[in-house]
Amino acid sequence: MTRRHAKRCLTDIQYKQDDTLGTFDGLPRIFGSAGRRLINMALLICLLLLGGCGFYPDPALGIDGGCAPTNSPFLKQDDTVAGRISFCEGADAWVGTLESRPYPPGTKHIEVLLTGYPGNPGVSLNAVTRTGKTARIAIPEQPREHWERFMLVVPDDIAQEGYRIRVDDQSRSSFGWAGLGDSITQPAVDLAGGMLQMLAAVLLGNVWLLAVCLCLPAGAPPRERLLQGLLAAGCGWFAIFLAYVLSAKLGSALALLILILPFPLALMIGRRRHISLADIADVQKGLLPALLLVCLILWIGLFPFHSEGQLDDGPALRWRHFPTDAWLPMLFGDMLARGRLDIPMVGDWLSSDRPPLQVGLYLMLYKLLPHNHVLVYQGICSWAQALVLLPLASLLARFMSKRAQAMALLVLSLSALMLLSTLFVWPKLLAAAFSLIYYLALFPAEGTPRRWGQAGVAAALAMLSHGGVLFFIVGVALVHLCWYKRQGLAMLLRTGPLAAALYLPWVAYQRLVDPPGDRLIKWHFADKIDVSDESAAQAILHAYSQITPAEWLTARLQNLGVVVKGTLSAPYDAWRMATRQDPAFLSRFIEDDFYHMFHSMWFASPLLLLPCIAVMYLRDRRRDNQPLKKLLQALTSFAVVTLVWVIAIFKGGVTTTHIGAYASVLLLQLAILAAVWRTSAPLFYAICLANVTVSLSAYVFDRQFLPGLQSAYVLVSALLCGGLAVATLIATESCFARAAHLPSGAHSDDEEAPEAFTQSSVVGASLLDVQEPSDYSGKEQVSV
Repeated sequence: MTRRHAKRCLTDIQYKQDDTLGTFDGLPRIFGSAGRRLINMALLICLLLLGGCGFYPDPALGIDGGCAPTNSPFLKQDDTVAGRISFCEGADAWVGTLESRPYPPGTKHIEVLLTGYPGNPGVSLNAVTRTGKTARIAIPEQPREHWERFMLVVPDDIAQEGYRIRVDDQSRSSFGWAGLGDSITQPAVDLAGGMLQMLAAVLLGNVWLLAVCLCLPAGAPPRERLLQGLLAAGCGWFAIFLAYVLSAKLGSALALLILILPFPLALMIGRRRHISLADIADVQKGLLPALLLVCLILWIGLFPFHSEGQLDDGPALRWRHFPTDAWLPMLFGDMLARGRLDIPMVGDWLSSDRPPLQVGLYLMLYKLLPHNHVLVYQGICSWAQALVLLPLASLLARFMSKRAQAMALLVLSLSALMLLSTLFVWPKLLAAAFSLIYYLALFPAEGTPRRWGQAGVAAALAMLSHGGVLFFIVGVALVHLCWYKRQGLAMLLRTGPLAAALYLPWVAYQRLVDPPGDRLIKWHFADKIDVSDESAAQAILHAYSQITPAEWLTARLQNLGVVVKGTLSAPYDAWRMATRQDPAFLSRFIEDDFYHMFHSMWFASPLLLLPCIAVMYLRDRRRDNQPLKKLLQALTSFAVVTLVWVIAIFKGGVTTTHIGAYASVLLLQLAILAAVWRTSAPLFYAICLANVTVSLSAYVFDRQFLPGLQSAYVLVSALLCGGLAVATLIATESCFARAAHLPSGAHSDDEEAPEAFTQSSVVGASLLDVQEPSDYSGKEQVSV
């Protein structure tokens, strides 16, 4: 960064101080240029949704055969459904067919309403072409005596010819009937009842977190303020949960207080500190990628928004079949809101089996948006998972230029891990967000002290989000201790007790309210899945007493094999996925992405690390190479976390990605991208574009609806993808987001900014209330 550029940044900061919250001078800068374009894009999307989606003929609204639904005295009548049933003269004994109108060629994904028992012997659901080719379509469950919506996936060879949906009822036995139809409600109405409720929860969460950030002490740069705001938000969500445990009325009152209070408080503080509208816009810029990402994922995941809120609907079926894990926090919250304790909570799950942070987040909006709790839960929790982009952006700023940061953030946003786990909202990415803040506090940027208070709070909130982060917390702590030695020990002796104190109330709930609360410990560390009364220590000792050292070592090697599976095949699979649309291969490709860590990184293969690090070392071995040092910290942390994970999981061959800590996966992928960029910028951009292409092929543009719906789906998906790319650029445009150390050939006055300047020289001292450390290598200060 040139001195002239640094002076311009400082001048901009001084100028912002004169543009206070009470004036309108800052409005053009907030809503001008890129901001105005995003608003116009949002308005265009709304017009497309409310207008264009309504003009398509639905073949399922014209059913031939059978009889009217009113012929069955058992079927719950619904005036919004147009359909026919096979419960006619003779009741269950009636035989015949129900058939839709023709679907146009190329339509692969269709939504219909089914009733009865289309999966029973003698009753089948088929797609039949004009030439008589038939393919049976499996139904995951029986709808029974009510109309239920299903997304049907028609085999590719059938879809290419055009087809009709046919219910063939040849059963004369009891429960041998079925019905086929669709809703007469316009798609725009379904959109308003589905997408807009989730969007309202997302926007409310975004504005609320923005207000929380503005209430925090002044002086922090936007990204640091966002991380502090997320920690404050997590503490608030945990407080809401604890209040609900004590009393539903107390919890409801505290939830409304925590939800509403930041807004007037932010206005008061803003006037007193003379916070400008441009300052608010700077903070909002950091939230834009998460906001656009969650809108994209909800759109591609739940379109056309006919979901009626069933727990096994939409998110659990979009890319692969998931269990009910994502809805356990919602069921826990519903139970607390009713002021009762169900034992077990659902199935054989106890409320104490899963950490409660996402429960508190859901309960914060429980009274404010009461119409459909499932949709509100989906919206606000998808937004919470996307917040992992905040610490990822801070980490990227240590290695890359502005444009490279934006591209890497886009690649991480569209990775398989992010797409799958932002739609299916088990709180693993929320836990990863706090885990990465913990990592940032233990391994700070050059010229920034380590903050034990932030590390302790982040570690506790990560554990309160999902217990799988234990491997990451322990592994990173070990690396920190080895890296900083005596100073590291002093840091951990402060961090550990603080994290334990914050986590202790949840332990009390597990032991005193709904014991024992150690099911997952026994599950993963002793392979004891069934609920039992024995303690975790007894289960672990008994499990290890049953195996030999050779069997233990074999299991560790099997675990390691699962982690690295797909390392060699991933680039070829990704190439095949990007160049050919094969439904059978797509299903296997997504399964491998979900289960195997190295496979999910596609062209950003871990195999690139060794040559890239060797080039970095040979090129800069005669001078202090801070980026290489930071990169080695990240890779060492990943290696130790993986080693802890592989050793700790008792059963061999089960260390699939969803069993471990998602923070380590994201840290590895970020380190790979950083290493490639610092070695060769052209190679970096080529890999990023290739990964984005694979993501769009496999996860975004993988569906074929009816022609009218397909046009809206493709156009809005493309607009949201473009909006996400623009949002990543906006989020990195501040001079605080730029890094100093560029690879050879990448130096530019428009991109270079010293890391020490961005994170310490201007605002770091006021944020941390400490003097800047003179020697980062081993004498840096430790601060709360």
